[in-house]
Amino acid sequence: MSILMGLGPYRFEVTRHAYEELEHAAEGRWEKHELFGRAPQYQWLGPGEETLTIKGAVIPRYTGEASAAQLRAMQAEVGAGRPLFLVAGTGRVFGAFGLKKVGRTDTYIGPRGDAMKAEFALELVRLGTGAILRSLWP
Repeated sequence: MSILMGLGPYRFEVTRHAYEELEHAAEGRWEKHELFGRAPQYQWLGPGEETLTIKGAVIPRYTGEASAAQLRAMQAEVGAGRPLFLVAGTGRVFGAFGLKKVGRTDTYIGPRGDAMKAEFALELVRLGTGAILRSLWP
């Protein structure tokens, strides 16, 4: 078993739940200030949002029901609102991320109505270095 990446309790493995694409984006926050008779000036406010998008596909017929079950569990995780630590198989620690969105597309539907292939896309957002903010409403 070769682990590509771990997201909290979820594992992406070469043989079962491999991802095919990893997109990493980081933003900087620059505020634009209009000046009379001069070109606009920009002020650095600090780092902005950092996101990761992980895309892949599972074929339950070959990877087993566990891979499809992991997809269902990650879809349920979106509503939990808890931080998940992301660690690459190389040992690189990305830090705490929130699972913002889980998309799933089932294709090649079998005679019982089950998918022969399930493509997935996970959207993660970095939660920052400070305390995790919870809902302000009870």
